[in-house]
Amino acid sequence: MKQKNPNGLGSLTYRLVNGKKYWTGRVTLGQDLDGKLVRKSFSSYKKSAVIEEMQKALAQTNIAGFTTSGDRRLGEFMCYWLYNVKTKEIKSTTVVRYESTIKWHIMPYPFSKIKVKDITILNLQNFINLLADDENTSINTVKNTLILIKNFLDYTIVLGIFPNNPADYVKVPKKEKVENTGKYRIFSADEQKLIINNLDLEDPVEQMLYIDFFTGLRRNEIRGLRWKNYSDGTLTIAQQLVRSYKFEKDGSRTINKNSTQDLKTESSFRTIVLPKMADNLLQKMKINSYEKHLRLGTPFTDDAFIFSDEYLKPIEEKRANRRIQAICRKIGIEPRPLHSIRHSYATRLFEADVDIKTVQKLMGHFDYRTTLNIYVHVMDEEKEKAAAVLDAMYN
Repeated sequence: MKQKNPNGLGSLTYRLVNGKKYWTGRVTLGQDLDGKLVRKSFSSYKKSAVIEEMQKALAQTNIAGFTTSGDRRLGEFMCYWLYNVKTKEIKSTTVVRYESTIKWHIMPYPFSKIKVKDITILNLQNFINLLADDENTSINTVKNTLILIKNFLDYTIVLGIFPNNPADYVKVPKKEKVENTGKYRIFSADEQKLIINNLDLEDPVEQMLYIDFFTGLRRNEIRGLRWKNYSDGTLTIAQQLVRSYKFEKDGSRTINKNSTQDLKTESSFRTIVLPKMADNLLQKMKINSYEKHLRLGTPFTDDAFIFSDEYLKPIEEKRANRRIQAICRKIGIEPRPLHSIRHSYATRLFEADVDIKTVQKLMGHFDYRTTLNIYVHVMDEEKEKAAAVLDAMYN
């Protein structure tokens, strides 16, 4: 027989067993992370005991309406959180970065199998120590992994799994830094001249390389340039062309390789005055772009990309990097990545005694220390040249 529960706990029924009332209470606790309702039932000859158990169960349901989420494994739960919660808050490229951290720096370790509710300061610290001990894992990777876990555990506080975040008390151990001697792989002035003299300025990819030597733009900045950004011998850097992703709840995705997005910082927005050589090339390119549009029967507008393929599409993101390395091999110098052109641009400015603050603005650096690091590298090379001059004088 069913009785109305005046306290709103759920359903409360009884049946006669051996002539005695045998009570059963049923409560709906909420839903699990898959959206399924979670119900529990309790039975006893004592009505008060059943009601007490029902009250305890309901008290354990968190404010988000979820239940039993603390029983999920860390790796599995973090993937759910990433694709169902974070994708709505952060850029798609950041989702990809987080996904990579989970895949390569959390999932391969036994810690990824721990139940979320069983995470403690001690076992999380042990995991971070283990990660730091891996000689193939940089200290920045360890820091980023801990930050990602901390962000996830903040979400579990909202779910009522933890009252406080265990990651707040975990420290990244000190790790001896390995000096990256190849961080600034700069082209010398002679190498730069040799490359420029071997560029085919009728080819859109090599046109991009040529302009980059005179502007030092980042890959996505130069790919995103449109004719509206070019005027009176200047380029205004106002947007970038990046990959973007649309994620489904199961982690599947669709990719847009040419998504126009805002620049990373206000400092990245800048106007660069072009040398006459670069300006002359862009004037010629604009005429050719107009003619290309005409041949394809497409109206020319200032919104068209400056660097485009034969179908007026932006240059594929990896072509310039492949091309500069192929040219280096062809002319017999050490292949270097596209980003080396950017650092070479800054180096030429420093060699011409342009002050650090101006170089910072032209490079679009938010932090002057980034510019200063390149300056220090250039000055180290200058000191070596000075020593070589003295050697030549006295030998």
